[in-house]
Amino acid sequence: MPGTGWKTTLSQLWSQLRVDFKSVIKSTAFILLTLIGLLNCIPSFQYATDGYGTSNLPITYTMVDIIRGAFYLFIIAILTFFTGSLVWKERTAKVNEIYDALPTRTWTGYVAKYTTILSLAFLLNVVAILAAIASQALHGFDRFEIGVYVRELLVLDMLGFAFLIALFMFIHVISPNMYLGFFICVVLVIVNDFIWGILDI
Repeated sequence: MPGTGWKTTLSQLWSQLRVDFKSVIKSTAFILLTLIGLLNCIPSFQYATDGYGTSNLPITYTMVDIIRGAFYLFIIAILTFFTGSLVWKERTAKVNEIYDALPTRTWTGYVAKYTTILSLAFLLNVVAILAAIASQALHGFDRFEIGVYVRELLVLDMLGFAFLIALFMFIHVISPNMYLGFFICVVLVIVNDFIWGILDI
């Protein structure tokens, strides 16, 4: 008889998390989107010292703004795609009934999927930070202000991503179709960006 205690539950959660995380980071879609995002972001780092014909220092706040402007679109694309892919993984493979019959708690699967996507956002931000720091060093600027990167990108922005991922998961759970779920998520992102743009916030 399989164990039913918290130790067993946490073990099942960790196992599911590892499987989901490895499947995502090894996927062609994740690798391509990450590389394209970096290729879009890195050239912007090189122009961080240019401003209205003058030479500026590549300060950390400038690099943070560049990451948000040039890389976050790709992070959101990755989160949108893989949230749907993971939520619908069992149903797409037509093994959802078998999966539901397994001796695991229902919430462990959702928590594992949510944590996987949140970990992706964290990992991508860390990669962007390392690229920004490398660019600062190449410009001869060594005042990296790691605390600013951590506060702005790994704390404040991660809170926003955490909410966005939860919203995406909720949409896909209640959606009758994966592609309809994708469509609703994309519309919400566009509407959200449009509203904040109108409010100039």
